[in-house]
Order: sequence, then C-alpha cells, then structure tokens
Amino acid sequence: MRNFADDVAHSFVFRIKIDEEAQRFNKESGQDKESLHTISVKVANRNLDGITLIEIPGFDDEEVVCSRLIRGESVIVPKTDTEIHLDDILHLVGDEQGLKKMRIVIGDEVDVPVISTSGEIRAERVVVTNEKVLGKKIRTLHIHQKYGVVISRLNRTGVELVPSGNTSLQFGDVLHMVGRADVLNQAISVIGNAQQKLQQVQMLPVFIGIGLGVLLGSVPFYIPGFPVAFKLGLAGGPLVVALILARIGSIGKLYWFMPPSANLALREIGIVLFLAVVGLKSGGSFMDTLINGAGLEWMGYGIIITFVPLMIVGMIARLYSKLNYLSICGLLAGSMTDPPALAFANEIKEDNGAASLSYATVYPLVMFLRIISPQLLAVLLWVA
Repeated sequence: MRNFADDVAHSFVFRIKIDEEAQRFNKESGQDKESLHTISVKVANRNLDGITLIEIPGFDDEEVVCSRLIRGESVIVPKTDTEIHLDDILHLVGDEQGLKKMRIVIGDEVDVPVISTSGEIRAERVVVTNEKVLGKKIRTLHIHQKYGVVISRLNRTGVELVPSGNTSLQFGDVLHMVGRADVLNQAISVIGNAQQKLQQVQMLPVFIGIGLGVLLGSVPFYIPGFPVAFKLGLAGGPLVVALILARIGSIGKLYWFMPPSANLALREIGIVLFLAVVGLKSGGSFMDTLINGAGLEWMGYGIIITFVPLMIVGMIARLYSKLNYLSICGLLAGSMTDPPALAFANEIKEDNGAASLSYATVYPLVMFLRIISPQLLAVLLWVA
C-alpha cells in the first residue's frame, strides 16, 4: 500500500518519473559509462621514432597510461625509458579527452583485441590490503622499476581513476596491474591482495576513534564575550574526529576501514536503539500530554517548523537549482539528520546512490550546526 501511494504521489501529484531521475543522475555523475577507456594506437608520427615513452607529449601529464606495447610478434610492458619506433602499437588507458589528444600526437587507432595482446603478459585486479603501503605514494614503491609492472587503473569507492606516481594508496583501493606473468605475483605480494581482510573489522581503530571523539566533545571552548563555554558533546566530538580520521585514512598499521556489511549492521542497530529510546522516554506520558496538556499545540508547531522549511528548500532546489529529485530526497533527509528518512529515500530507487550521496554531503555540517546552534542561541538569549 505504501509503495502504491508513493507511485501515485510521484506520478500524478508531483509529475516525477523516478526511472528518468535515476538515469539523469547516472548521466551527470558519469556512472552510465566507464570513466576510463582503452584504445590501441599505431605509431605513425615519424618524429616519435627513437624517442622514449616519457618524451611523447601527453604522457608527462599522467592523464594517460600505456599498459602494453606490441612490436611485431612480441608484447611487452613498457617502461618510461622504453624507446618507441614506427609501427609500434601502444595500448593506452585514460579518459576520453586524454586519449583523443594522444591519438592526434601518436598516429592512427587500430582494432587490436585485448586477448591478442596477452601472450606472456597478465592483467590482474589487486586489492590494497598490505598495511606497509597504506598512505604511500605509488612511485615510492618502485613497482614499475623492480618488476616492470604497470598500474593502469585505480578504483576507489567505485570511482575509476588514472593513477599517477604521486597517488597515495588507501586500504581497499583496487588496482589494475599489468605485467609479465612470471613477476606479476611478486608485485601483487607488495600490494597485499588479501581478500579476507576486506571482511574483517578492526575494532581497535573504532574504539580509538570513539575515545578521541568523546574527549574532544568534552573539551570546553571559550569564546571572548560569552559567559559560558561551548562543547561539541557526545555527538559532535565523534563526528569531527571521524571526519578527520577518514581523511587521514591510516596511521601505521591502523586503518579506518569498515566492511560495507558491518557498516550497514551498525547503522541499523543504531537506528533501532535510537527509536527505541525515543519511544521509551516519550511513550509513558504521550497520551496524557496529547489530551490534557498543550500536546496538540506543540505538535502543530513541530509540523510547521519541520514541514514549511523543507518544502521551501525542496521547491527552490527543484525549480531554481534543477537538482535531481533523488538527490533532493537525500538532501532533505540529511538536513533533518534523519536516518529513517534516508532509508525511505533509498527505497524509492534501491539501486541508485543519489540519495545517500547528498545525505552524506550535508549530514556532517547539519549535525555540527545542530550541536552548536542551541548552545549559541541559549547564550545569546541569556545575554540579551
């Protein structure tokens, strides 16, 4: 029944087609196509004959990577100092614009199936799990120099990137590595690729983060001119510390990564406990307050305070800023710091991440303002 009511509201009241909104979000965020492309280009520019790979204009920008070089019947993984000759075929990886520039510089695009370039060359997708490489830049690992292996792609939280030598590795990054079959396993061992670690939860970093958050939340901040100190509290402290630790990623062997399944379980438990506490605290006197007290009046104020600003923001976001409807749902849920509202927004289109993305974008700032604003308001009214 609820899903039927949702369909009626979307289709007839607001004239919104959810599937079209989801397609629009995928198109705007680049999820409807691969962010990286591959082409094979035959060297036809005589000015490139005899120069090294790094000397070809465009490779120094690190927007395009050459993962394989075909010369006659042989296939090799080129290094930066590999000499290029006429009729060599370069297998390039990069974004569409970068590949277009390289095609103009090098020569003609040729149709060479990837399977024909295999030979002794092997390609693997490798997960970063070795604590020793976390936070390190790719060039400091010397993988290309030691093993002749090229890292052609990097997938981080679902986003594909062209890695450069200055790219820092984070736990859970997925690298596309290409190299000779006899040495590729040695390069993989440097990165880790221990799949089981992705399912393990490191509890020590979690409790360290919570402890630091509680400490930060209990620290008073004195502002000149105000009679009392401000505190982030038990909600604001852990939130700020979590943002900082997530940005750092790892410290030594400690890394702040949680498997999606564990993350989801903790969130659901948190929502259930939160709603249970609210119900236990307000359930006993709810009916009495509603019937005998000013309950109806306060409920009316609550409806107005909640509904009117949300409708105004939603209409401005839709009509003026032309935001995606699914993004607006997540935005409004985040503005209320309301996980149940996010769960409802995600159910509208379960295989689309627009609502979660917009929710996560605004949630930290709104939560911080919710913690500080009441204290600031109380002090200002006190002083007045």
